[in-house]
Amino acid sequence: LEISVLSFKKELEILEKTIVNNNDQEILNKIKSLEEAKTSRITSLNKNKQILLDKKENQAKFIKSLEDLQLKKNNLEKEQSKLIAEPVENKEKIKENLEKQREKELQITKSIAVTQSKIKTLQQPLPQDKVCSQCKQEITDEYKSQHLTNCQQQIVLLKESLNEDESKLNKIKEKCTELKNTLVKIGEHSSKLLQIQNKLSIINNEIVSSDNGLKQSKKDVEFFESEIKTSQSKIEALISEQETYKKSISDSPDSNFSKIEQTRQNLLIEEEKLSNIINVLNNGNTSIAIVKNKILTAKENIV
Repeated sequence: LEISVLSFKKELEILEKTIVNNNDQEILNKIKSLEEAKTSRITSLNKNKQILLDKKENQAKFIKSLEDLQLKKNNLEKEQSKLIAEPVENKEKIKENLEKQREKELQITKSIAVTQSKIKTLQQPLPQDKVCSQCKQEITDEYKSQHLTNCQQQIVLLKESLNEDESKLNKIKEKCTELKNTLVKIGEHSSKLLQIQNKLSIINNEIVSSDNGLKQSKKDVEFFESEIKTSQSKIEALISEQETYKKSISDSPDSNFSKIEQTRQNLLIEEEKLSNIINVLNNGNTSIAIVKNKILTAKENIV
C-alpha cells in the first residue's frame, strides 16, 4: 500500500506539471486548497463523531446509574418506613423498670440468705450440756423432745417462705432477662434506622453527582451535535465550491484534469486504506499490551 500511495503521488505530480495555462494552474491550486480544507474538515468531523459516540455512551451510563440509585433509594425508604411503623417501647422506661427489678432481686437474695442461715441454725443438734445456755432450763428428755418439735415446725415454715422467695427470685430474673432482651431489640432497631439513614445520605450524594454528570453530558452531546452539523454544512459548501472550479477547468481544451482528478481520488482511497490498516495495527498492539498487563497482574496476585 505504501508503494501504491507513492506511485499515485508521483503520477499526480507529473500530470499536474502538464497544465500550462496559468488560469488553469490557479484554479487547480484553488481546488487543491479546497481539497485540503475539506480533508481537514472531514478529519475533524470524524473525530467529533467519535467524541459524540463517547459522550452518548457516558450519557447512557449516567442514566443507568441514576435508575439503579433511585431503585436502591426506593427500597431503602420502604425498609425505613417499615421500621418506623414498628412499635418500639420507651428505652428510658425499660431501663427504669430493669433497675427496679434488680433492686427487688437484691432484696430477695438477701432474704433468702437470712432464711437459709436460720434453717441451718435450727438444724443444729442440742449441746451435750445439762442446762440450756439460752433459757437456763435443765435439758431433759422431755425438753429435747419439745425443742426438736419446735425446731421442725419453724423449719417447715422457713422452707415454705424460702420456696416462695426462690420462686419470686426466678420470676424477677426472667423479667430482667426479658427487659434486657427488649433493650437489645431497641438498640438493634435504632442501629438499623441509623444505617439506613447513612446509606440514604450516601445515595443522595451519588444521585446529585450522577445528575450533574448527566446534565453536563447532555450539554456535551448538544455541543458536538451542533459542531458536527456545522462541519457537515461547511464540507458541503467546500464540495460545492470545489465542483464549480472542477467544471471550469474540465471545460478547458486539452485539459488533463479528468486524469488528475481520477489519480487524486485513487490516491485518497489508497491513503485511507493505509490509514485504516495502521489504526488496526495500533489497536491490536494496544489490545496485546492490555492482555500482557493482565497476565502479569494475575501472576503477581498468584505469587
